[in-house]
Amino acid sequence: MAINANVKNQFIKNFQNKILQGRQLLQTNNHRWGDKIFTNLYYDIEKIDWIEDQKKRQFTMIITNSWWIYLNSITSQKEEGAKIDYIKYIDAYNRFFSFLSKLEEFDLFSNFWMVLLKNFIKKKELSVDGITKFINSFCNIIKEREDFLKLVELQIILTFLRKS
Repeated sequence: MAINANVKNQFIKNFQNKILQGRQLLQTNNHRWGDKIFTNLYYDIEKIDWIEDQKKRQFTMIITNSWWIYLNSITSQKEEGAKIDYIKYIDAYNRFFSFLSKLEEFDLFSNFWMVLLKNFIKKKELSVDGITKFINSFCNIIKEREDFLKLVELQIILTFLRKS
């Protein structure tokens, strides 16, 4: 399908502007509107049939990386000794994973979830019970997807955490 170069350029400009706007909203702790912009942007990308699948994945990665950069900036602020609002922090993760769950690519959701789990396990201030609940919530998703190998791996981690 031949598409005018002006249409493509306009799409790229709009995409870049929305990414910047979404990042600015996240930095000002306006997670709801940042999430709305990123989610709408994702659905806009999926609707356009002249964008190849590989390009769609690249655009999706830019959106997910925008979330990830923001979440890492909060973590680095905490490590530098700055006080952070844990409710906003949890809200950001909740919205990020909600966004990831809408994607067709479950591997992104799974990869980011595993990174978060590794971070949780390293933290001494988090309870084993809390981490266990976190793992169990993911086990339900894995069970629905019938990824039994990953399910066994998570059960081994649970056994290790509970020391049973």
